[in-house]
Amino acid sequence: MASVDFARLSSAEERRRSERRHARLMFAVAYPVCLAIAVATRLVPRSRRRSNQGFDGHHSVFREARTAASMCIPFAFR
Repeated sequence: MASVDFARLSSAEERRRSERRHARLMFAVAYPVCLAIAVATRLVPRSRRRSNQGFDGHHSVFREARTAASMCIPFAFR
């Protein structure tokens, strides 16, 4: 997946499709990182845990990783 210059794209539909592709790619990169952080957070005793946004320990590690990855993706498109 090559990076596309938005100025050269001819239609708005192509730009939207390209942005969706970039968002999915960024999520695919961010999710494993967030999953590793969620698992590591669970391994630390509760008394030593910091409060991290998205990693609260109330949901499954997969759900926490998906939430954390979804929270960081929109900042790339500002």
